[in-house]
Formats: sequence, structure tokens, C-alpha cells
Amino acid sequence: MSKKIKINVDNSISSSKGSTTRERKDQQPQSLLSKYINSTTAIGIIILLGLIIGFFKFREARINRNEQDAQEAIWRSQKYFKNKQFDNALQGDDLTPGFLAIAKKWPSTKAGQLAYYYIALIYIDRKMYQEAVQYLNKIRFPNPVIQSFSVWGIKGDAYSEMGNYQEALVWYQKAANTSPNSQITPVYLKKIAAIWEDLGELEKAKNCYQLISQEFPDSPDYEDTQKHLGFLTTTVERQPS
Repeated sequence: MSKKIKINVDNSISSSKGSTTRERKDQQPQSLLSKYINSTTAIGIIILLGLIIGFFKFREARINRNEQDAQEAIWRSQKYFKNKQFDNALQGDDLTPGFLAIAKKWPSTKAGQLAYYYIALIYIDRKMYQEAVQYLNKIRFPNPVIQSFSVWGIKGDAYSEMGNYQEALVWYQKAANTSPNSQITPVYLKKIAAIWEDLGELEKAKNCYQLISQEFPDSPDYEDTQKHLGFLTTTVERQPS
């Protein structure tokens, strides 16, 4: 069952004569010309439908071919990424075009979208946070959980590193509110809490940990959450009113 997480951050009228004339015309036998027009119209419709069906089959085949080409192109760049050979992963070499070229050539394919993601991760590693955000904005993963964890959460990280805490809170909250679960949601609640702590908003930070404690007791971070909650509770109580 999904939990709802809420964290505040902020025609024409014919004459009778015309009708009579039309009725008389309707009563007349159909001319050879009319029959020819009707038959050619029917043939034209059939041809048009055939062209439309052919277009969509061609489009589907082209999409499938693009998907296959993109998948074949990306795997070596993924291997470079895994081995932290980021220059080769981004720019490519004699064996692979690289993430940048893949994303540019096949942007709407699954591999193209994945290339955007890898590019953003590399830019974050290089502390190029604004560039990372630009690529994260291009990603549209169909699964909302993957979108929240792989895009929105990382976008929050980038803004947090740039010191734009307000924007970071917006994206962390969005990630936390998407399909809440004990594995992912507490991660972003803790990041939200950490920002509030840095800003001196200890009560708001404490509320985040309380939410984890109450709603996600089976979270892997539960024990650590309890420690932070105890510390913040004591600290807030000692603050002058």
C-alpha cells in the first residue's frame, strides 16, 4: 500500500425549392460519370489506407532498427563507465561512439535515454553539476520509481552540491513522494533532514526522522534514524523557547 508523504518546502437551411430540386436529382438514375467517381474514390481510399498501414509498419521497423543499433553501440561505453574510464565512455574511441554521440543520434531510444543518465553521472563526478542537470532534464524513464530514484533524486544531489538548497528540497521531496517504500523513501527523507540541519532548522529535520521512524520501521536505515531522532529531539528540547 502506498503511503502519502507530505513535506513542506512551498450549417445551412435549404429552401423548399432547393429541397425539391435535390429530391428530383436524387430520383434520377446515377450517371456513368458518378459511378466512375464513386468507384475511383473507393479505390483511392483503399490505396490511402494501404499507404498509411505501410507507413506505420515502416516507422515501427525503423524504430526497432534504431533501438537495436543504439543497444549495440552503448554496451562498450557502459563497460568503460564501469571501469571508470570516463573519457572513453563519453567521447568514444575506435570501438564505440561514446555516450555523447549515442544520446545525440538516438535520443528517443532506450539506450539514448540511458546514455543521458550516464553522461549526467559522469558530470556529477567531475563536479559539473549544471551540465549534469541539463542532461537529467532530458530523461523520461517510463517507470516512475526509476525516474524518481535515477533522475529526480540525483537532480536534488546536483542542486545541493551547487548550494541551491531550495531547489534540492523540491527534487528530494518529489523523489520521496513517488511510490513511497521503505527502501528508497527514507534515503531522500534523510537528505531533506540533512539540509534542514545545515540550515539550522532542527525541528524540520527532526520531523523527517520521525516520519521514517513511524512510517518505515523496516527501513535498512531504521537504527541510524533512531540515533539521529534521539539527538535532534534532545537538542530541540534544550533550545531556548
